[in-house]
Amino acid sequence: MRLSSFDRGLIDELNAFYESIASDLNSKPFLIIDLRNNGGGDERRYFKLLPYLYT
Repeated sequence: MRLSSFDRGLIDELNAFYESIASDLNSKPFLIIDLRNNGGGDERRYFKLLPYLYT
């Protein structure tokens, strides 16, 4: 998965994206998120990804 921005104006697009891939995320044992060249944005835009992350 590649996310190039967590911009505040993308909330609807990001939420729709997360919802559209939820079943795929739940069916895979590993997740790789490519954040290279990500311009940053609002931290609330990645909250829906937190359940899939661990250290």
